[in-house]
Amino acid sequence: IVSVFCQSKREPLLIGSTKSNMGHPEPASGLAALAKVVLSLERGVWAPNLHFKNPNPDIPALTDGRVQVVDQPIPIRGGIVGINSFGFGGSNVHVILRPAEKPADASALPRTVPRVLQACGRTEDAVKAILQKGKEHAADESFLSLLNEVSGVPTASMPYRGYTLIGSQSDVMEVQQVLATGKPLWYICSGMGTQWAGMGRSLMQLPDFRESILRSDIALKDTGLVVSRLLMDADDTTFE
Repeated sequence: IVSVFCQSKREPLLIGSTKSNMGHPEPASGLAALAKVVLSLERGVWAPNLHFKNPNPDIPALTDGRVQVVDQPIPIRGGIVGINSFGFGGSNVHVILRPAEKPADASALPRTVPRVLQACGRTEDAVKAILQKGKEHAADESFLSLLNEVSGVPTASMPYRGYTLIGSQSDVMEVQQVLATGKPLWYICSGMGTQWAGMGRSLMQLPDFRESILRSDIALKDTGLVVSRLLMDADDTTFE
């Protein structure tokens, strides 16, 4: 980083991380970093790292001023942002962002009737907080539309539902827990014999698994590949 970005810089290169804020996001590492940067850009302040006390003495750039860890809120003064995220499970993400030069138009469209705002969450308090945030940003059409769009998450993961009215003198806000629907059953297999021949054979005794494999046979019929035969008749030479 220093050899590429700090050769002619007069000001320190600001760096940060999401790990100190939330630990290992694993497959969501890129998304977590993107969210942190976007939120910072929206507010005009870089969100700080937590618990940064002493710079690593083996990294001279941290002590000579070429690189600076953002350990406190710092006003954003333009430029571009590079995100490098390396998830613990192997997820690699790189993206370059630039602050918007034109502020988003948050003016409300003319409305003659109140607007229903929906929300979902894991708890009653979470839904109330989202609805209240919507009321605070009643003039931001994009924000309200986004909240409504994400309110349809399946009840299995977000069992609380609520609504309020935007643009109304009424203070109505109702939140209820709804009956969660069953989660779909998924089978994820590591292979059809990569560890030993016939390792998936016993799974064919499970009706749901067997029916899924037979549907795969139909879908792959034109290719000549018969998945069920690979599972049931495989030997030590099948996958050579």
